[in-house]
Amino acid sequence: MKIAHVYDEHYRVSPEKGSVAKVIYNLATAQVELGHDVTVLERQWSGLPQQEKQDGVQFTRFPLSIGSDVEGEEIPYKQIKSPTGILTMLFDRFELALKLRRHFRQTDYDIVHFHVPFVANILIHIYPTIRSRAAYTAHVGEEDIRFGLSREGLISYLLSIFSPDLHLMRRAAASSVLNERLAEELPLNDIEIIPNGVDVTEYTPENTNLVDVRSEFGIETPFVLFVGTITPRKGPDILLDAIKILDENGTIGEFSFVFAGNQEIEKEFTAELEERAENLTTEIHFPGFVTLEELKALYASCDIFTLPSHEEGMPMVVTEAMASKSPIVATNVSGIPEQVYEEENGYLVPPDDSIYLADKIGYLINDKDKRIQMGEKSRKFTIDEFSWESIAEKYLILYNSEII
Repeated sequence: MKIAHVYDEHYRVSPEKGSVAKVIYNLATAQVELGHDVTVLERQWSGLPQQEKQDGVQFTRFPLSIGSDVEGEEIPYKQIKSPTGILTMLFDRFELALKLRRHFRQTDYDIVHFHVPFVANILIHIYPTIRSRAAYTAHVGEEDIRFGLSREGLISYLLSIFSPDLHLMRRAAASSVLNERLAEELPLNDIEIIPNGVDVTEYTPENTNLVDVRSEFGIETPFVLFVGTITPRKGPDILLDAIKILDENGTIGEFSFVFAGNQEIEKEFTAELEERAENLTTEIHFPGFVTLEELKALYASCDIFTLPSHEEGMPMVVTEAMASKSPIVATNVSGIPEQVYEEENGYLVPPDDSIYLADKIGYLINDKDKRIQMGEKSRKFTIDEFSWESIAEKYLILYNSEII
């Protein structure tokens, strides 16, 4: 089967960039290992060739004249907040859609798998013959504003009338979402539920040897790890509120906390968190964006992993931490309950509830045996349910049942 994955977001497709970019890379390489011909189609990035092969996957990149070719410079949810940003985004995606149309006329694919709705929605109208071969995965949760499900606020209301994701799903031959909660909310039938996976050979508890976290980050104590872009959506401020509660209660003991993730998107928000952290007696580290090897070592070295997000799709950081044998404390939103089994491999807490979050983290801080037991179950769950080979096979079943 000849498969094309199309991605038009603000990071290149790679095993260490943004979550959707990482999903595409792992899915593509798994499909290659299953014997398929796979190409990734994305914009041209500065310093990268237009044609390249990585791990058996062909990368084809298209130079664009309008948008930036520097990763992370133009982020859609920030662009839509200004008229200039909206216009730049619109013309940039239209140019990419035109180049993709030319490419599809010259190259025949059995499946064209879209992972973001912007270019895809333009393409299905200027090149409607693509619809019969199109698959779409919405890499978002039910709280994401793009579906307009809440209808709270003007933007959400407008999106409830015209959602780019729903518009695409109604015209693609096959569609999938990451979790059951979102599927139940959508006014559509025949939506497949396929979660994100994890490479259980790459994310292991043995990765402590990859990087010495003591010398690299100055971490000399047991620690609780948060991984994610430092933005309000991920809830690092709620975690900091929970740390303050634990600090005041004297529960933390010798534990420290690590907030690992890109700090460049919300610089003022990050600065506020760091200032608040300085007023606490607990040791708190903000290493910023970390390399893939550093990330694997942090997962394997941490004693508790936490993700207090307000909304998610199917967060890869949770499955990566699970594969590394970490107990999890995360919010009960979107696909997280399909990863975290209450009292089995972790705890689910309500979003925006620092008191409950502090309680569960504090419980695990004080019970080493429970941490070890939950970590072992985390590893077992990822092997049984979230390997990339099994996820790739689920997508192949979707292609064959709805398109081929």
